[in-house]
Amino acid sequence: MTTNTIEIKTTIDDLRIRGQYAQAHEFICSLPPKVCAIPSVAIDIIQLHLVQGHDALAAEACVIARKPLFVNASDLEHSAFTKEIFDVDSVCIELLTAYAHMRRFCELKAAKVITERIHGVWLGTQGVENLDLLEESTIQAGTNCLESIEQQRKELYSKSNIESETDGIDIQESRVLLEFWYLKIRLVLADQSLLDKETACSEAAASLDTLRFWCERRGRMREARHITYMRQGLFDNIEDEINILETFLGKLDEERYPIEKALTHLDLVFCLSKAADSDPVTLEQHSHYQEAERLFKATDHGFGHIDLMDARLEAKKDMDRKTRLQCKDILAKMYRDAGCYMKAIRCLVLSINSGLDEGGHLQTLKNIETILTEVERLGSNMVKESMLIQLIAPAIIRSSESGWALDILKVYFATPTVSMSVKHHGLLMTCFAFAQYNSGNHHLAVEHARKAFNIALTGHSYVDQSDAAYVLAHILSKDVQRQTLVSEEVKTRCLEARELIQVWVEKDRLKSYDSGERDKCLQLAGLEECLGIFSDVDDAHTRSQEWMERSMRCGNDTGVLVHSELITDLKLNQQVTQGYYEQALKTALDAYKACEENSTTTPFVRAQCAMRLSNQYRTQVHIGIGQARENSNPDWSPIIRSILEALKHAWEAVQIFQSSYGAAIPPLLLATECMNSAVDDYTTFLPQQGKDFLKTYLPEIEKTEKLYDDMRRNTSMQSGPIQSLTYKRNVTSADNTAKLYTFTAQGYLMLDDPEAAWRWMQKGKARALSDIFGSRALVPNSLMDEIGGDDDSHALFKQEKALTEAIPHASPQDYIILARKLEELRSSMRKLPLLKQLLGIREGALNLDLGQRLLAPIDPTHSNLSHGKVAYVDWFLPKLWNSYNDKIMMFVRRQGDKVHVFELPILLSEVQILLEEAYRVTREEQRLRKGDGNRFLARFSPLLAGIEDTTSENELLVLSPSGPLNKVPFHAISIGQSKRRLIERNPIIYSSSAAILQQCYHRATAQASKAPSLKSTKAEFFGVYEEEEFQEEQQSIFESIDLLSRQFPGGEAVKGAEVTKPEFVRRSKDASWVHYHGHAVYSKTDVLKSGLILSNGTENPRSSTESGIQAEGCGPDDLSVPEAFDLNMIDSAPHHTIIACDSGTQDIAPGDEPLGLIPALLFAGATSVLGCMWPTPSHAGRLFSELFYCDLSEQRNTMDVDGEMVCMLNLAEALRRAVCQMMNKEGTKAPYYWAPFVLYGAWFRVA
Repeated sequence: MTTNTIEIKTTIDDLRIRGQYAQAHEFICSLPPKVCAIPSVAIDIIQLHLVQGHDALAAEACVIARKPLFVNASDLEHSAFTKEIFDVDSVCIELLTAYAHMRRFCELKAAKVITERIHGVWLGTQGVENLDLLEESTIQAGTNCLESIEQQRKELYSKSNIESETDGIDIQESRVLLEFWYLKIRLVLADQSLLDKETACSEAAASLDTLRFWCERRGRMREARHITYMRQGLFDNIEDEINILETFLGKLDEERYPIEKALTHLDLVFCLSKAADSDPVTLEQHSHYQEAERLFKATDHGFGHIDLMDARLEAKKDMDRKTRLQCKDILAKMYRDAGCYMKAIRCLVLSINSGLDEGGHLQTLKNIETILTEVERLGSNMVKESMLIQLIAPAIIRSSESGWALDILKVYFATPTVSMSVKHHGLLMTCFAFAQYNSGNHHLAVEHARKAFNIALTGHSYVDQSDAAYVLAHILSKDVQRQTLVSEEVKTRCLEARELIQVWVEKDRLKSYDSGERDKCLQLAGLEECLGIFSDVDDAHTRSQEWMERSMRCGNDTGVLVHSELITDLKLNQQVTQGYYEQALKTALDAYKACEENSTTTPFVRAQCAMRLSNQYRTQVHIGIGQARENSNPDWSPIIRSILEALKHAWEAVQIFQSSYGAAIPPLLLATECMNSAVDDYTTFLPQQGKDFLKTYLPEIEKTEKLYDDMRRNTSMQSGPIQSLTYKRNVTSADNTAKLYTFTAQGYLMLDDPEAAWRWMQKGKARALSDIFGSRALVPNSLMDEIGGDDDSHALFKQEKALTEAIPHASPQDYIILARKLEELRSSMRKLPLLKQLLGIREGALNLDLGQRLLAPIDPTHSNLSHGKVAYVDWFLPKLWNSYNDKIMMFVRRQGDKVHVFELPILLSEVQILLEEAYRVTREEQRLRKGDGNRFLARFSPLLAGIEDTTSENELLVLSPSGPLNKVPFHAISIGQSKRRLIERNPIIYSSSAAILQQCYHRATAQASKAPSLKSTKAEFFGVYEEEEFQEEQQSIFESIDLLSRQFPGGEAVKGAEVTKPEFVRRSKDASWVHYHGHAVYSKTDVLKSGLILSNGTENPRSSTESGIQAEGCGPDDLSVPEAFDLNMIDSAPHHTIIACDSGTQDIAPGDEPLGLIPALLFAGATSVLGCMWPTPSHAGRLFSELFYCDLSEQRNTMDVDGEMVCMLNLAEALRRAVCQMMNKEGTKAPYYWAPFVLYGAWFRVA
């Protein structure tokens, strides 16, 4: 090595150890390329960039100096070596390259093979055996070199040589570095589950201790310092680490190694801080701090003063999380300015979760963006993968991000990265499991938890495997106590979880994995309590207590806070189950006080403690009530005090969850439910005070509802409308979600505010469907013109458009950043009236002004519609909140009039009995087709009590049933003394919610605005009825289709074998009117298998079974519900008439979420859909169609249409008159024939 080379190396090494990274980089850039390619110089350059955290520059430096060690780089495992295998610098650069590529490209498996191959020659004892893998030309040279390698190995690891005070053979620095980077790579591989971590750490510790001792004996203290630093943290043994550091510190000569001494003092500050139980800094810590500070100043270290600030921050254990976020942010900027990128990123990563928990969302968002920008610049894909987990893990439980997280995970696992480590793969799959659970899909949550467990089993980390088993059992039994425990499915899941954990808790004991054993003991204690419901409760308590006692004997104090919380919950469950209510209250109160006294308690835990205490006070309330009823002169004051305490602590929990940005919705809803229960007690015992409190409290629920809205809305449509709708339906179907809306509606009724009650009821209806409707909403041109004319609004609109277009193409990490930016941008948009209106249309926001304003765009001179004649009728079922409340309330809302509300003289349970009778399966049992069908329907009349007093004759009624009432044919029910059916009195349409009605209305008016430019319309009339046993009816249908198509402008008949799925889809996309007469199939087991029966394209008739009519669902030739969702008819915005059995039947999930052909066609672009509520005889369908189209033709003929003028057809009126004629005709008088026809969506159409 030349003198010049030695000087260059010394300069780089000196700048690196002094933390002068900017100067080092400047110096390296000044070097000629051929100097940078010198292996010994390149080693120092690469190490500088790696320690700095600049993986891209490190990888570039590797490329310049690297000489291939393998003949065939594409087959590292079997390739022969080149002669470079015997050059220690080349081998060292190969290891540095492997490490750099691990970080830069996640090439973990390649690094594992490289280290194993190099170990065989340089570090193991089988060097001779590896000669057969050398190129023939290098075998002789290899034989000569192996002897030297063996001597070096003995020099480093022979006990006699290590302890010798005299120098043995000369060992190059790169030979020691070879050992160092080999061990470094193996530790990273172990951390990523490619090696057993315990074994890797033990082997590394032994080797590092030996190397350090050898370097110390020979005065090579700088190398010894690097080895000592790497030795820290291999084991969870702070005392051992302190001893090693103190011993090493005593051997350092300050004059020769001042920086090494300063860094060792700093390490001791961190270790002593970890070991300290309390916040105050000890004298020993302070002494080391002062010495480090003095030495850093004396040596002008680049970032030593920043390290000291970080050490002081870590010592402040009582600092609140928000302040810590701010401090970490400042430190990150200082590290970045000093060129110490790795430490800058570490500071920012540590700040992310605390920032979101404590309301520092904006700063945290900036930090995340900074991290990803830095990572992209520095080129570390391994950090990118870690960041993805850092972003996903908290996002899956936050209201405004859970949908995004689910989207990212779906995309990520659809195109998995081959180089992803086992650890990262397993963690992301675990995140996927929790994301599915939080969206309400427990089945998929269990499936992904199993996958995460199986992934962990493919790795070498026992801890990862054990933790994955814990998670799987947790998902299997999650929230079991809140379910009906008589379910065999629940029992099976609990038994599986118990069996799994019983195996792994013993493995943990044998492996001395104390924290894992402790957590699983508590998990088993909880499972025993749950399984006690199915067996002997006392025996279950005994087993549970045994597991709890074992958990408290496990290990050290790591995770004590979480541990104690779990024990508290188990104790409470046992005490309440056994009837020890006073003890339970004391347990909850003690836990709450302990939480208050602990400054490190997280907001989440504080809220849980408050909620737990509130529940115990409510238990005291109900016990007190029972005791008071047995006393002739009861003292109600303790009950009142308990109610007030329950209220106070429930409110505390709600406020904590609400104040945390993007609060986790499941616990927030639980806290709100807890609060609502306490309010229910309050209003029961102190009605007036309760009402006064409601006036203050009910508006606060808006905050919870806003967060819930965020959670539901934020899933994108990237995976398709059905997947998005399924996710949203799972969210809206949660039991406590329904309770949120029904409690609030009932609360406003108590305050005599039916308007607010009705709005809250509507907020809880079909929100999932209205969300996906909003994604395709048509925005009025007039609004877009106004936005374009307002500079502020237009600027934000353009920014939103750019972000929306960028998100689908973003990387998983960037996706969340962009999505968060979009959410922030939309918050700003909502502050501007025009953009608030735009977002309201897209999001299906409630604009419930009915009547004059709703019909304003329609010209009355060319319309069959009457202005101001619309009433919205809704039914409210309090049973969704209080199971004992079987009442039904009816709301009637009209333009310019107050909301009327009635308690109906019929109970929900009575209606359900009637519905069971009405929908009997067999043809002979159908009550509605019998002679007394109309009299039977009259038994439903109480459901319309008051309708005559609050609506006018001929007024359009929009009916929006709730829950099981969706099966009631309200239009066919007789009302009042006249016994007229409702549809005889009024035109009627149905709507799942006011928001859906609004979307259909906007689409219809947009279609109407295009009408003057439409010279012609295109109407498709489909007839397909291919069953061989119904050939005569088929002919009648075809004749009817021909007749209808000739009567309707632009009509074209498509029949029989022509009605294939491709042809139906093609024609429907461009048509402004679609009529179908044939068969539909409705699957009760899976509504997504429902759909329209189409032709297979042959003339051969099919049996009912072959055509799918009697099957469980659609066949490949038919149009299923998911395929109907995918029809793109937004531009043509057609009306659909579907004359087919059950075409109007919908699956109604909790939250009044409809799914079936009607919502599918409306989403696809239809302005209105006319379908059948039950299986309809084909001849009745033909008769209805002829009467319906005849009325539309008469409407057209009664209006003068000159030139390009248009008229508006009243579809609701046409349906009304057709049905009224059918109910008076022989053969169709029974409601079975005339009552199934219902209209959803807009009630008008351009002609």
